[in-house]
Amino acid sequence: MFERHIVDWDDAYANGANIAGSDRWPAAWAEPAAAFRDALSAESRARLDIAYGDGSRNRLDLFLPKAAPKGLV
Repeated sequence: MFERHIVDWDDAYANGANIAGSDRWPAAWAEPAAAFRDALSAESRARLDIAYGDGSRNRLDLFLPKAAPKGLV
């Protein structure tokens, strides 16, 4: 096994360049994601835009199950 030193973490996680047609996926996911978010919001099972840090991008959305939650992954 060999050790790698990652210099550019953005590049290390940018897999799109290695997937044919990857540029189409963000647009393909936008509508189903919005529908999912809207449906769970209508059922009061979405907690949106929760801050977890001081940075402007330190936000998350939490989607709850129909039954009482038994943990968080």
